[in-house]
Amino acid sequence: MSGAYASVIDGNIFLAGGAYFPGAAEKYSNGEYWSHKGLDKAYSKEIYQLIKNDWKKVGSLPEGLAYGVSLPWQGGMLILGGEKKDGKAVSDVIYLKKNDKQIKIVK
Repeated sequence: MSGAYASVIDGNIFLAGGAYFPGAAEKYSNGEYWSHKGLDKAYSKEIYQLIKNDWKKVGSLPEGLAYGVSLPWQGGMLILGGEKKDGKAVSDVIYLKKNDKQIKIVK
């Protein structure tokens, strides 16, 4: 996973989005060190929270995004810009806020 958004919200670590190459880990374990070659890049829209040393899915972004900026802000996380699957840059601002046990997304 690269280019993911990360921040701490209320003392909890959150990770959102990011880009990766499905199948690259298997190719790498078989000795192919340029394991992403020939694979299509995927953009994640999942939001994860680290709970007891394990990542748990707690929500989803409106679409897969990566390579932007994230920062803590007013008890939540701001996601600024990035890139989506077609390689097009986005200028959106998304605000993630933890309400009780759910993640609320304000775009």
